[in-house]
Amino acid sequence: MAKAWIFNSIVTVAIFIAYSHVNYFILALLLIMSLFAVWQAFKYMRHKKQAVELINYMQQAPITSPDMYDCYVRMEGELLSVNTLSTPYSQQTCSLFVSKVLGIWESKRKKPSKGYETVKSKLQQQISEETVWLKNNEVTVKLNMPDFLETAYYYQLHNYTEKSISNPLQQPIPREQRKYKHFQIIEQWAKEHDKLTAFGKLVRRGDELELVATHSENHPTVLMLGSAKMVYNFLEKTIDKKYPLTRYFGMTVAWSFSLVIVILFLWVK
Repeated sequence: MAKAWIFNSIVTVAIFIAYSHVNYFILALLLIMSLFAVWQAFKYMRHKKQAVELINYMQQAPITSPDMYDCYVRMEGELLSVNTLSTPYSQQTCSLFVSKVLGIWESKRKKPSKGYETVKSKLQQQISEETVWLKNNEVTVKLNMPDFLETAYYYQLHNYTEKSISNPLQQPIPREQRKYKHFQIIEQWAKEHDKLTAFGKLVRRGDELELVATHSENHPTVLMLGSAKMVYNFLEKTIDKKYPLTRYFGMTVAWSFSLVIVILFLWVK
């Protein structure tokens, strides 16, 4: 933030210094830039507010217990399932995993934009089929991995990433897909005795309790290594990653509006 405010101060001072040497076109350009800053700041704050509201809702979710079925719950517990599996590429011993292979290439931006952008396409995804069990102080619940992770709002486990220029898949790539410049393997997994936090809907199936996917962004399905606090911290940081321009340049509403007022004052004068 210190760098952002230094940058903002330099820009503001530069406007005053350059005023006597610029024409109306430059002032108009500065006005457009400041209005863009205002728009970015409001956009950032709107999504930030949504993220905070979601976090507050998740914090109020009840802890999983035998009498809390048929509602959205938070489960912090230990993974009981034994390590009978291995991840397909990194060969990590685990109880559950998700494995993806992405094809990556450069695509020309659509007009009026110029240049190229990096595009990723999911070529393969494998999710372990085994049911796993989580246990806290009160209850043991099961999770069906394919259904739970396929529609999860977010999951973060032990992870492995590798890039390669050669095709890691067993089958050859079709002719129409040979545009890929390189490939990326992304694998995530959890092991027996790992501490996990899961958010989902608790349902009763006979004598068993199961945590199932909600299929709703308002009641997000989440599976994460660590505590619930780590989940909240991640969701809060997500918005800053989504709007790096706003975060880097410190495009706050206060600074943006002050710049607009300065420019309009100089214009009228």
